[in-house]
Amino acid sequence: MTLKENKGDEREDLVEEICTRMFFSDFTVRKPKFKKKNKKEGEAADLLIPFGEILLVIQVKSKSVLKRSSKKTSVDFQRINQTVEEGIEQLKTIKRALAHEWLTELKTVRGYSIPFTCKQFKKLVGIVILDLIGEEVFPEDERTEISKGFLYQSDMPVHIFMRSDFETISSEIDTLPDFIEYLGMREIIYSRESFWFPLHELDFLVLYKTKPEVVLKAIANNTQIFIADDLWRHYQDKLSSIIRKRNYLSQPSYLIDIAIDELHKSVGFNLVTDVTSTSTS
Repeated sequence: MTLKENKGDEREDLVEEICTRMFFSDFTVRKPKFKKKNKKEGEAADLLIPFGEILLVIQVKSKSVLKRSSKKTSVDFQRINQTVEEGIEQLKTIKRALAHEWLTELKTVRGYSIPFTCKQFKKLVGIVILDLIGEEVFPEDERTEISKGFLYQSDMPVHIFMRSDFETISSEIDTLPDFIEYLGMREIIYSRESFWFPLHELDFLVLYKTKPEVVLKAIANNTQIFIADDLWRHYQDKLSSIIRKRNYLSQPSYLIDIAIDELHKSVGFNLVTDVTSTSTS
């Protein structure tokens, strides 16, 4: 395996960890394989998150950037754009796999098979996550951002996130139904271009979290939104004590999440056998 492939796997591992934390391992499928009628195998996506009639399809793309504090060149951005476009193009694979019913089984990262038929999904939602390796050496105001990170690919809505933004979103929206709702509102706002200036992902996240009525009103009336720059930073600075209190109060729910994620170990769990094997090892 080449160094590039190793780095890609590492980035996929990070995104899998985020997805598992947000959606539980029972809803997270890594590198699902399909087989065509000619027996040739393929990979449907990096990650799939099935939920009812909705299927989230995730492609993770990584790119090394210059490890120095100088500004990126136009060539750098062209290469970054190309990397994102590769991820968008790869999303076509899942549509072909479902249309031809090549995908016959989904196995979660826990290793369990889950009920699945190709025709059960009424909506596919694509997500491309870009991780720039070495980006952290740049000053914050020189780090790459996704501008207008949304488009349609073969009628599929596709959301594009920086990996760091996706991880931050997971700390503010940490359940699968809430995340799907967020993507739905994001799709409408971004597809209509309902904002005056280039929209910063985390600024929109704050507006969605703190003023959902503003987003809903803009959607209902098809009007534009003006979002003050650095809203995310203001949210962190001014509401830091509230955020800390919220995170503290959320700790019991995190324990419940951990308990739910570990419940499978109680099924057929042989305590005596395990204790014996441990004491004799």
